[in-house]
Amino acid sequence: MMFLGMTPLGSLLAGWIAGRIGAPITVAIGGAASVIGGAVFYRKWPAMRAPARELVAAQGMMSPVTPPDISGPRS
Repeated sequence: MMFLGMTPLGSLLAGWIAGRIGAPITVAIGGAASVIGGAVFYRKWPAMRAPARELVAAQGMMSPVTPPDISGPRS
């Protein structure tokens, strides 16, 4: 819901930025922000995986048995 609810404000902000510096640069900034956000999510994923699995198990959507960790080495 947050993504859908924030769309009007994000569009307004993007339009304002595009009016100031131009549409191509605004799109490039949005793309760079998406890549950076994806990289941050990728780094945090191993730490979020176990708590998320516990929440799903608590809601009864899966068995509470935790499979072995196969996410690879953590840094």
